[in-house]
Amino acid sequence: MQKGEINMDRIKQNLLELIALPGPSGYEDQVADYITTQMEVLNYQVERDGMGNITAAKKGGSDLPLLLVTAHMDEVGLVVTKIVNGFICFNYVGTINMRIAYGLPFKILTESGPVPAVACSPSVHLDQDFAEVWLDAGPRTALVQPGDPIVFDTEPRWLDDDETVIAGKSMDDRVGCAILLELARILDDKKLSMNLVLGFTVQEEISARGAEYLGRRFQPDYAIVLDTGLADDLVAGVAQGQPPLGTGPLIRTFEALNQDRGGFVNFADRAMVKALKAASDSVGAKYHVEASFNLYTDASGIRKSSPHTRSVYVGVPRRYSHSPYEVLDITAVSRTVDVLAAYFRENWFA
Repeated sequence: MQKGEINMDRIKQNLLELIALPGPSGYEDQVADYITTQMEVLNYQVERDGMGNITAAKKGGSDLPLLLVTAHMDEVGLVVTKIVNGFICFNYVGTINMRIAYGLPFKILTESGPVPAVACSPSVHLDQDFAEVWLDAGPRTALVQPGDPIVFDTEPRWLDDDETVIAGKSMDDRVGCAILLELARILDDKKLSMNLVLGFTVQEEISARGAEYLGRRFQPDYAIVLDTGLADDLVAGVAQGQPPLGTGPLIRTFEALNQDRGGFVNFADRAMVKALKAASDSVGAKYHVEASFNLYTDASGIRKSSPHTRSVYVGVPRRYSHSPYEVLDITAVSRTVDVLAAYFRENWFA
């Protein structure tokens, strides 16, 4: 394996290690520590800012443009709101469908360490119907207090014999982090015709706050945001027109959430979209162009604080967003790294 070549086994290992770490919005430290360890052996200037974002900079020259590439470290989570008669009530940090919670295993991140818990399930024998979802942590409830963060506590599993289709928590966006780590290794010894900052961001799930901070701090000329997106789903009308698992990359030309009320909006730069399509063609990758409403990514966060930045979202399709088992095909992850490497080679190598 030559330096700078894509290593599929390493991508798998990084992804499995990343999704095993708890990192709900506002509590991304364990993920940040892992990424820092991976990045510090490379030739980047690695820093952690006051918000918790990790940045890795590679200077090309003071008169050259700056390109920011981001992936977010946080996952959707929950927070303890009250404890009544030994049972724990919670609310969501990020968007989660409450109907999936019953009976699931969770992990509560207390000051004393992680506490395992399960969500109470309505009993068919008692004809129960809960208005709220409560957690049962047994006697360890004594260690829990309001404000403690909570994450899904599910184990990943491969859904095929070749170990390419994986189901697990926090694929959104540990996949982007794994892509960015592999891209960092590919570009490590390359001379670039720009200044590069790789940003592993915090708090994307609660309004892209980390990316907004980086946009304000760096005022980049260009930005590429790595995340997951919707794949075609078996339920009619849910994600019709989206690509199947294994397709990639997704190239999003427009995204918006509450755009009529001053919410999140990003218009992708057409020249960057064209260049990414050309890079996909050059490596034989089947890309998918999309425009999406009712969602946002770090691309919108960067645009909010740095409106002049030319940006684009690049993603990997996955099913069952913000759930304990998000499903994706890891071959699309490797192919997206391929496309990004080609994009840099064709546009930014000195």
